[in-house]
Amino acid sequence: MASLTFLLFLSALAPADSVVTLPGIEVRDTRLIDDPALRRAPGFARAYDVAPLRGRIGTVTDVLARGVGMHVRQYGGLGSFSAVSIRGSSSAQVAYTLDGAPLNPPQYGVVNASDLPIEALARVEVYRGAAPLGFDAPGGGAVELVTRTDPGAWAHADLGAGSFGTSKLDAAGGFTRARTSGLLVVQRLLSDGDFPYLDDNATDDNAQDDTLKTRVNNAFDQSALTARLAQGVGPLDLSLLHDRMDKRQGVPGTGANTATRSSLLTDRDVTTFRAAAPGWTLAPALSAFYARQRDRFKDPARELTGSKQDNDDRTTRHGGRAEASAQPFEDNTLALLAEGRRERYEPSINLPVPRTLPTSTRELVYLGAEDRWTRGRLGISLQARREVSFDAFPAGPAYPGALPSPAVDRTTRLTRWSAGARYEIVRGLAFKGSVAQLARIPTLEELFGNRGTVHGNRDARPEHVLTRDAGLIAAYAPDGGGARPRALEAQLSAYRSDADDLLVWVQTSARSSVAQNVSAARMEGVELSARASWAFGLSTDFSWTRQWTRNESEAVYWHGKDLPGRPGDEASLGASLQRGPVRGFGEVHAMSSFFLDPYNQDAVPARTLVDLGATYQFAEGTTDVLVECRNVGDVHAQDFGGYPLPGRSWALGVRFHLDRKAGSP
Repeated sequence: MASLTFLLFLSALAPADSVVTLPGIEVRDTRLIDDPALRRAPGFARAYDVAPLRGRIGTVTDVLARGVGMHVRQYGGLGSFSAVSIRGSSSAQVAYTLDGAPLNPPQYGVVNASDLPIEALARVEVYRGAAPLGFDAPGGGAVELVTRTDPGAWAHADLGAGSFGTSKLDAAGGFTRARTSGLLVVQRLLSDGDFPYLDDNATDDNAQDDTLKTRVNNAFDQSALTARLAQGVGPLDLSLLHDRMDKRQGVPGTGANTATRSSLLTDRDVTTFRAAAPGWTLAPALSAFYARQRDRFKDPARELTGSKQDNDDRTTRHGGRAEASAQPFEDNTLALLAEGRRERYEPSINLPVPRTLPTSTRELVYLGAEDRWTRGRLGISLQARREVSFDAFPAGPAYPGALPSPAVDRTTRLTRWSAGARYEIVRGLAFKGSVAQLARIPTLEELFGNRGTVHGNRDARPEHVLTRDAGLIAAYAPDGGGARPRALEAQLSAYRSDADDLLVWVQTSARSSVAQNVSAARMEGVELSARASWAFGLSTDFSWTRQWTRNESEAVYWHGKDLPGRPGDEASLGASLQRGPVRGFGEVHAMSSFFLDPYNQDAVPARTLVDLGATYQFAEGTTDVLVECRNVGDVHAQDFGGYPLPGRSWALGVRFHLDRKAGSP
């Protein structure tokens, strides 16, 4: 009944004298998104369509895990912490934005991809290596989450349930009419997470003590709301976006060392406002953003950290950006950027008594320029970006029992630059190459760590990454029939990145670690991606990454070793076939063995996971029924740090949707 009411509400957005017509069959295969802006980007970039995942039980992690050049480090199954590496980078070297608003939390710097609002998105854009002027580029790449702007008026509601006590409920609606558009998405996803897994008792070489256990303390309950309103007023285009997420989850630890009472509560708000005048001279645009996040971690039984912990940490970020562009010469575009941010990290503890710890703040100023020149088949882009940060940390003990520390004021200056070129060999086929000097400022925790087991380093230096890449990009749309694809897009690239002053947590005692600049590394690789669609309803998407990594730090025991957490080969293949009201889909994800430790002693076995599913449309195309089986082979795999992944799981869902396309009667 609630779903029907929601659909009727959205249909009321149409004018009173209009007639809402229902479509026959909605085809949701993989759409090829050949965005010219992505092709002009200084490095290699791809957009990933979110539509094939709508209605399924999943997160943004599922989108990124299939991407070329990317590796997702999962700390468990659905809803668990998931961090993304691009081209062998650390997860802190990947910048995230939601419609332009920065998402990386200032205290940790790493975004949990499983917390991002998948049902509100149209696509996910990934820039590997260098990125356009408007995006941060801390060393690995940038991920831009783009919210939906579907034409006409539309609404949908999803109900789903699956193995291990998993359930999903979401409702969404939106409209676009002339220069006015709106979006509202409400999501709820929860699971008990009590899947069986193989416990090796932390003895990799002894299979005699392996036992099958059930994962405990692995439940989560996540709710999210995303709303956006856009309106044209005279020459101005105005938009306001707000995204909120609340999540409660257990923190079970590794498979061999389970924590039964630890937990984490997270709530986050992101708001951004943008005003642009694209028709004016210089095409000015102003935006303001605000973000806050609260994390409350509890470990009352000392299961994870060795000490009782009840931490309540709050961070805020607010700032603004001004952009402009001009064409000083024919075939030349100059873009300018100025941005300022203020970040605040307020940690507190509740054990043994409630106490607020010293607050650290950071102010950042960005100034940048990008020049793009195009003449015939040749395009060149040059970019420079100056960044200044001002850090302040008050006097006092960093954690209970520590000696008082003096107040610290620190200023860091960085210059990032990139140069890229693209030459169209023939229509639809181009050569592309770029070189970029990127950098990342230490996070507030790396500078001012304030846990009893984690110590910051106020002398920590920024990380620097010099990256180069070159390759081919192709787009082909012959509108063919039969065995010929109607659209084909492909990328082939090779890259090398040399990183200096990488920050790692160095263990200094049995239960404490310190952030130190001790590492240098080299990452090289080859990337291949291709996607195609055929007129008879078949679409495919393939990606393969082969990378070589080498630890070049001065530590004798690490020098020359593979970097941990980076598989040599990773490939995925997705395919879907729409025939009438039935759509079948399948995905294969293969990964080679990789090491978990810098000594290259602890390895994760190679694995291949297969997912299969199908949807059936009925009721004149307004209702879908979905059935899906993940990990069909019931592979008991582990991922980063010995965290087990679920075996075979099932999901069943129903989606109700109503669409009134623009221009329909």
